[in-house]
Amino acid sequence: MIRNITMLLLATSLGGAQIKLPGNLTNKLPGKTAAKTEVKTDATAAAFTPNQKVTVDGQSVELTLCERAAADPKVKNDVMAVNPTTTFASKGTVTNVFGVFRFDPPLTGTTKHTLKVIANKGGSFEDDRDITFTTGGRTGAFGMTLKPGRYELQIVNKFDQAKLYMKASIVVSEDTVGARATDNMKSGAGKLMFCKEVDDNWKCVGEATKWKANQPFNTFVELPTPAGVTLTRWVIHKQKSDGTDGAFVDEQMQNIGETRFRKWATTEGWRLPAGVYTIYSIASQQAQTTEHSGNLKNYFAKATVTIQ
Repeated sequence: MIRNITMLLLATSLGGAQIKLPGNLTNKLPGKTAAKTEVKTDATAAAFTPNQKVTVDGQSVELTLCERAAADPKVKNDVMAVNPTTTFASKGTVTNVFGVFRFDPPLTGTTKHTLKVIANKGGSFEDDRDITFTTGGRTGAFGMTLKPGRYELQIVNKFDQAKLYMKASIVVSEDTVGARATDNMKSGAGKLMFCKEVDDNWKCVGEATKWKANQPFNTFVELPTPAGVTLTRWVIHKQKSDGTDGAFVDEQMQNIGETRFRKWATTEGWRLPAGVYTIYSIASQQAQTTEHSGNLKNYFAKATVTIQ
């Protein structure tokens, strides 16, 4: 069973302004275990330095591979490379490989220059991006989300891929995060608390892990970083004698308002019969939709509550 929870009260993680909205429940707001892939970062990955200059249709162009691309504060509409590198971290569903093209001088003439960036892994196609430059253009960028392994990037002409302008060998390092709650946040990074109530200063009042049967208690989650999503769920399973999840009990959806928030809570309370339960806070997209077998791997936080 899924029940929608509508917000009445919003607040930032810094205790900002509050906004009242219609609804029947107050939400307090502030602000896969991956398989290991063996990657050897030996000297062959450094054959291509993060910066390389070539000639594209008679025009000088420089490619800089980097951890991210950002707006250049010195030149309007230009982008710049941040932390040039050929070795990249694995970041789950977050874009982790960037490249910035720079024309010096800016493009001349009336011809539109279109480049394609192709990523191959083990000789097989993995991904590609098109980069288009127009007259007067100085810079452009691309980003890819690549899994651990060694890749060859090929920069070619989009309309004539036999025109190979440059190649780059890069490495995406082994995943050190493992299962994720969402994006690049480690599963279980947050803390889930059981409270009599959560006050206006985001304090868990009357925190306990044991409650009387049908006595109302509230759930409160605090994350170390912003959630990155707006739609979350609470999921409850009754535990079996070995501590693993057994029967599915309940599920509630909660819109926390903004992706920057890292705290949220219920205020009207859960009421459960006697037993031992696992309660999860998850991003809505991590929900088990076809069956509720429990033992979730991707969650913001989880905790055990005993109802006596």
